[in-house]
Amino acid sequence: MGSVVDLAAFRERRSNGRPDPALERLERTVGLLDALVAHASTRSRIDRSVETELLAITGAVSLGLAEEAADRAERRAADGRWAQVLRSRGTRAFLDEWQSQPLFASQTRAKRDVLEDRRRTREALDPEQLARALDVLGLGAMPDLTGALIARAHRAHLVVGGDDARFRTIAAEIHRRTKLHVDEIDGAGHDPTLDAPDRLAITISLALDRLTR
Repeated sequence: MGSVVDLAAFRERRSNGRPDPALERLERTVGLLDALVAHASTRSRIDRSVETELLAITGAVSLGLAEEAADRAERRAADGRWAQVLRSRGTRAFLDEWQSQPLFASQTRAKRDVLEDRRRTREALDPEQLARALDVLGLGAMPDLTGALIARAHRAHLVVGGDDARFRTIAAEIHRRTKLHVDEIDGAGHDPTLDAPDRLAITISLALDRLTR
C-alpha cells in the first residue's frame, strides 16, 4: 500500500532556493483550491492541515489501481500507447484522441470560452514531458493507496460527478468498506471543476467544515 503525501515535508524537502516545477505545480493547485473555497465561503484560504485531503478531492493526489497484476499490466500498456501518441504525433493529436473518450463526454456541455482556454493551455504543454508523466505517473504505475485512504477515512471526503458511472461505482465500493463520506455532484461528469465549478466549490467548503471540526 502507498502512503498519504505529507505536504509540509514535501515543501521543506523541495524548497532549496532554486525554481522547482513540482513545488510550483503544487502551489498552483493549492491556489486554485483557495480560490474555490473563498468563492463559496467566508474562508480566505485552505487550512494547511487539510490540504492533502482536499487535493485528493480534486484529483491532484489520486488512488492507484487496486486490481490484480494482469489488470495493472493492461493499464500500463494502455498508458504506453498514449505516451507513444504523444511522442510520435504531438500534443494536439493526443488531445484530440484523449478528449474523445466517453469518460469526458460531459465536458462538451461546458462553456465554449472555458473549453477553448483549457485547450490552448494544454496544447502548449511539452509532449515529451506529458509522455514521461504517463510512464511514471500513469494509473498503471501508481501505487495502490486504497489502504492509506481507508486508514484515514475519518479525514477524507470523496466527491464524484453524478454522470461519472465508473467512478461512482468506485466511490460506492469505498463507502461500503469504510463509510467514508461521498458527495455526488448532479450534472457533472469526470471533471467537476469544469462541469460544475460552483457546486464543487460549495461541496469543498462543506467538506472543509467537516474536516476541521
